[in-house]
Amino acid sequence: MAPPPLQPYRNASERLPTHLDGIAEILDRYDHFILDIFGILHDGIRPFPDTVQTLQMLQKANKQICLLSNSPRRASGAARQMEQMGIPP
Repeated sequence: MAPPPLQPYRNASERLPTHLDGIAEILDRYDHFILDIFGILHDGIRPFPDTVQTLQMLQKANKQICLLSNSPRRASGAARQMEQMGIPP
C-alpha cells in the first residue's frame, strides 16, 4: 500500500522553525544531514561547542551524515585537520 501523498505547505514558514536550538529539534524529520565543515563544525582552529556530541547523536540515531566543504584541500587533509581538533572520524 502506497503512503498517502504529501500535502503542500500553505507557506514557507510552516516548513521549519525560523530558529533551531540544535539538530535534535529536527532529528526525527530527516534521515540524512548535510553539514558544512568550516563555520558549522569548527572555526578553523577548534570545534564549536557540542559538535562532537551532535555528530555522535546523529550516528546513534542511524542518520546518514554528509560533510561538505568548498575548501580547495583534499578530503583527507580536511579529515586530518578535524581529527587534530578533536573531531573523531
